[in-house]
Amino acid sequence: MIKKRLAEWKYKKISDCVESLRGGIAIAPSDFTEAEENTVVHKGDVTYDGLLNLTGRQSRFVKSIVKLKNPQAVVTPDYLVVSLRDLVPDTPQLGLINQIPDKNKLVLAQGTYGFKVKSKLILPEFLCLISATFEYRKLMRLVAVGSTQKHMRSSEFFNLKIPVPSLSDQSKICEPLQLISKNIEHNEKLIAKKRDIKQATMQQLLTGKTRLSGFSGKWDVLPLGLIADPRKEWSFTGGPFGSNLKSADYTTSGVRIIQLQNIGDGEFRGEYEIYTSTKKADELKSCNIFPGEIILSKMGDPVARACLIPDSHDRFLMCSDGIRLAVNTKIHNTYYIYSQINAPEFRTKANNAGTGSTRKRIGLTELRGITIGCPALAEQNAIAKILSDMNVELSSLRTKLEKLKLLKQGMMQELLTGRIRLV
Repeated sequence: MIKKRLAEWKYKKISDCVESLRGGIAIAPSDFTEAEENTVVHKGDVTYDGLLNLTGRQSRFVKSIVKLKNPQAVVTPDYLVVSLRDLVPDTPQLGLINQIPDKNKLVLAQGTYGFKVKSKLILPEFLCLISATFEYRKLMRLVAVGSTQKHMRSSEFFNLKIPVPSLSDQSKICEPLQLISKNIEHNEKLIAKKRDIKQATMQQLLTGKTRLSGFSGKWDVLPLGLIADPRKEWSFTGGPFGSNLKSADYTTSGVRIIQLQNIGDGEFRGEYEIYTSTKKADELKSCNIFPGEIILSKMGDPVARACLIPDSHDRFLMCSDGIRLAVNTKIHNTYYIYSQINAPEFRTKANNAGTGSTRKRIGLTELRGITIGCPALAEQNAIAKILSDMNVELSSLRTKLEKLKLLKQGMMQELLTGRIRLV
């Protein structure tokens, strides 16, 4: 049963709820090892899911001697871990509290702290959930110090006050939130699995290693420039020079400008939105691009990534780092060509043809000469259909995942502030 009310919860200092505090240590680069033992938890490993992410980092393990010399920095699975340093100014991870996954015994790196909770006062999972609430995150931004790297002293952190309802209320709150967290985790694993299947399918079909039933014959190897539609003006061209499109030309409506940030790795990102006037777009007619066409990025990361132009507007204007490719649909399938551009083989060629060390850049001339394997149109259509269907399924799963995350955020906002009480 759900009962709405303003909670009359008691507030307690974090220090009143915890015990057995342990702090992280500075680890020298020479102390790290590739041997998968003595796992290190870094300040950036905390997540909003309440569970440490111990993957995806090179400096993950340390030599045994470090662990032996610093026993006070070692935590067992009954500890919680909090990060009190954040490399990002708006402190997205500062103060986040996480549980330790599986049965890991961890070495705390500098900026992280470990502690046990007083079991008669607070549940570990409840404290982790509290640390991800809007109110708590706002508090972290207020108390953090520093300019580029935000931090706080452990004494200040443990002196902060948090709401602490009864253990019974905590349990009732955690149960539905943990259930939705499991659904989120299940969907994330399913998406990862489907993504791997798609990558493997692309590797087989786009290289010709696996041929679909009913298709045979030799593939043509064509430079990208010859895949553009000769019937259209500027079918393979770059965006305007910086001096031809300035911030003074930006408007709140009109023709949308596709910025570098909109060109995702295989997907159009719609969250960055600026416009220019119709008059300005007409002046830069050679830099216009239309729904269903391909736009590539001259700049990394990664270089030459591409996405399809959405149908939300009749036309768009490219930024200076965009490249338009209008495919000759009489002999090529646009989705097939887009898939080839984002495949590993093309990406490697583009990277090798690019210039720059820290961030690659590629020009129109270099891109024009990069080759793609192209079977007959019928086979391109068949391959495109398979990959497109996979992408639709992935998109549907991602939409479902985002809805679950939003649902969890909403539930947290209501349950962890006491505005809704489960009875």
